[in-house]
Amino acid sequence: MNIKINPQLKDRLLKLMIRNKYIELSLESQDWIDNLLKKSQTSQVTNDILVWWWKGDIQQGHIYPYLSSDECNLSFLNQFILWCFTTIIMPVCTGVTVPPSLRKYPHLFRQSLTLASIFLVEKGWYEEITSNTTKE
Repeated sequence: MNIKINPQLKDRLLKLMIRNKYIELSLESQDWIDNLLKKSQTSQVTNDILVWWWKGDIQQGHIYPYLSSDECNLSFLNQFILWCFTTIIMPVCTGVTVPPSLRKYPHLFRQSLTLASIFLVEKGWYEEITSNTTKE
């Protein structure tokens, strides 16, 4: 079944989903995203990592699995790869320390990295979402 959706409606729904996922994250995770985006402005490596993450399945429209809260949808190999990415590659390459909560739960790291990459590409979304979200 192929349903055609108005592109403007599709963007609004996607933005709403992104906003909800951002709000669901802990303040520690939100701060990590903020720090990563700040670092991407001055560090080409950080910028390249976020763009590389975006150019994966996310750009192709397969975004739901990356924002899923279901940690069971990650295979052991994918969990190991994400663990290596969170504990070795990200801190060394970006200079931004990954919070313990994200290192402990690979699915939360994947969500946060996905949101950071979306916010890098869609700068207007980040400003709109963060200006309408109060951190408690």
